[in-house]
Amino acid sequence: MSILKKYQSTILSAFLLIFIIASVAMSILLVRPANAKPTSKTTAKITATASVITATPTIVTAPIAVTPQTPISQVIQTKQLLTKFDVGYGPAGIAINSTGSIWITNLYSSSLTLLYPSGNKFAEQSFNNDQKGPSSIAIDAGGNIWTTDPRNNSVSMFNSNGHLINIFPVKNNPSNIAIGPSGYIWVTNYANSTITQIDPAGNILGTFQAGPNPLGIAIDASGNIWVTNPHNNSVTELSPSGSIIGTHPAGNFPIDIAIDPSGNIWVTDLSGNTISELNANGSLIGIFAIDKGPAAVAIDSAGNVWVASFNSNTVTELNPVLHTARVFPVGNAPTGVLIDSFGNVWVINGNSNSVMELKKISSGPEYFPYIGPQFP
Repeated sequence: MSILKKYQSTILSAFLLIFIIASVAMSILLVRPANAKPTSKTTAKITATASVITATPTIVTAPIAVTPQTPISQVIQTKQLLTKFDVGYGPAGIAINSTGSIWITNLYSSSLTLLYPSGNKFAEQSFNNDQKGPSSIAIDAGGNIWTTDPRNNSVSMFNSNGHLINIFPVKNNPSNIAIGPSGYIWVTNYANSTITQIDPAGNILGTFQAGPNPLGIAIDASGNIWVTNPHNNSVTELSPSGSIIGTHPAGNFPIDIAIDPSGNIWVTDLSGNTISELNANGSLIGIFAIDKGPAAVAIDSAGNVWVASFNSNTVTELNPVLHTARVFPVGNAPTGVLIDSFGNVWVINGNSNSVMELKKISSGPEYFPYIGPQFP
């Protein structure tokens, strides 16, 4: 991240960590489930369970610009090839390093999982750590791994092999983490409406106001920090020094955020089942309907926008240039999405303790047109 129904009734506790499970429902994730298996203190190295799944064709709704009386197109989705990898309990965050290896945080089992390439196969290696519940994850230029731990009010730093270097205390409920072009680490602190700046050595440089309850975070090429404010229906833009540049409207409950190669900002709206596109100045370009429960967004190298939808068990690809879209079924409750250097799409499935790999698919008849973007 029913979970979404719970988030609607208790907004603070209902999203902070299933966006960190990739974006939906903090209170669910902060309580270890009764059937969660305890982790051993011994480092385990095992072969990942991988299974090939053929998605069943399904009828999906085309994303459209949000305008009254606009007809909704439909298409029958063609079969797509997926590979499932079982990981730890409560997969929450996902990141990729310079060698193409995938790192995943497991909230309930308090561990990191590494899926690393070995020919066309992946193997899994789990590393226990001293966090109570690792969630969001980012990897710096040196390969060091940074994770947030909302239950421990801390940020942890691991080396490229997954061994703990240090734990740094931060403010209440550190939710998401991003690394800017200068190498500084930025963390949103949901509970006290701030963001924290950390240098590459782990020194905390400062804490800055960032609008009410900042959650999602992205950093543009100039080093400006963009954070979502779900309770204020907005995103806040800050300078590299932490000063607020402006606050911009962005949907009814903005959650995740990503920046495309052109500098445009894309924001998922969990409540409105839409995604908003803003230009680099924060002005709204368009709003597009998306499958139910858009929890996470990522941009590929071609500028295509990928959105994981929690309630519909799908991931949607939007092509803003061609005005086309594709929708793929991808497992059970997808809450995080990442695109690797080959164009493959990786999706966290929080309800099945797994990640799915969707192989890169060339353009073809599975594309269908959508209307947009239109100025509101």
